[in-house]
Amino acid sequence: MGFILFSHIVSKFADKTRRVKLILLISVTVKVIAYLIYTIPASGYCPLVGFFLSGVANAAYGGMYGDVVRYTKKKHRSKFFLFLDSPFVLGASCGPVFGGFITFNVNILGWNIDEGNSPGIVLAVAWLLALCVLMFIPSDTGTAEISNEVGLLGADNGKAYRALNSTVFCVFCLVFSNTLISITSSSILPLLGMELFHLKLIHVKLVFVVGMLFVLLAYVVTYIATTHFNERSILVLLMILQIPSIICLFIYAFVWTNVPFSLSYTLVIFACFGMP
Repeated sequence: MGFILFSHIVSKFADKTRRVKLILLISVTVKVIAYLIYTIPASGYCPLVGFFLSGVANAAYGGMYGDVVRYTKKKHRSKFFLFLDSPFVLGASCGPVFGGFITFNVNILGWNIDEGNSPGIVLAVAWLLALCVLMFIPSDTGTAEISNEVGLLGADNGKAYRALNSTVFCVFCLVFSNTLISITSSSILPLLGMELFHLKLIHVKLVFVVGMLFVLLAYVVTYIATTHFNERSILVLLMILQIPSIICLFIYAFVWTNVPFSLSYTLVIFACFGMP
C-alpha cells in the first residue's frame, strides 16, 4: 500500500529534480527506521507500520529505473533491469535459509528481541550497511543523457497516440497478470505446505528456497536470452512457464479434503513455475 501511494509522487519528484541519489539515501534511511519499528514489541501495529514504511521506501525504485532509461541505450535497458532485480532474487533465496537457522534471544534495556522480531534487526543492519555504501557513490549516475527516439507520441493525427496507449495498456495487463500469479504462488506456499500437507516450517522454507533459486536461474537465462529475443517473446515464455503452477493449484483445490501426502512433492513444481 505504501508503494502504491507514494511511487507516483517519488517518480515525479525524481523526473523533475534528477536528485536520484538523494532519493535513494532517504529511501534506505526509511528502510532502516522501518525495520527497527518492526522489531518493537510494544504493539501489534508496529510490524504493520514497519512494513508500510518499507513499502514507501520502495517507491524510490521508480526514480532509479527512470535514471536507467535516461542514461542507457534502449538495446541495453532490459539487461540492466534484470541486473538490478537479480540481487533481490538472490536475497529472497538466501533469506529463508538464514531465517530458519540464525535466531537469537536478547534483552536490551527491556527491549526483547527473539526469533519473532530478530529478522528485523538483521535487515536494519543490512540496510544501514547499504546506506554507508550509498554515501560514496557518485551523485550523477550518467554522463550523457540518451535522447528519446522519435516515437508515436509525436504523431499529429492522434491515431498513433491511441495505438501507443492500447499497446501500453495490453502490456500492463499482461505484466499485472504475470505478477499476480507470481505473488499469489509465493504467498500461499506456506498455507499449502503447513495446512494442506502438514509440513514443518523448515520444509516449507526449503521449498521456497528451491523456488527462488529456480527464479534466479530464470533471471540468468532471461539475461542471456535478451540478446536473441525481444521483450515480448520473453514475457510470453514466462507466462507459459506458469501453466504447470496453475494446474497444480487446480489439483490442490479438487483434493483439498482428501489429499495424499505423496502429492506434497508437487509443491516444488508449484513453487518453481509459479514464482518467475
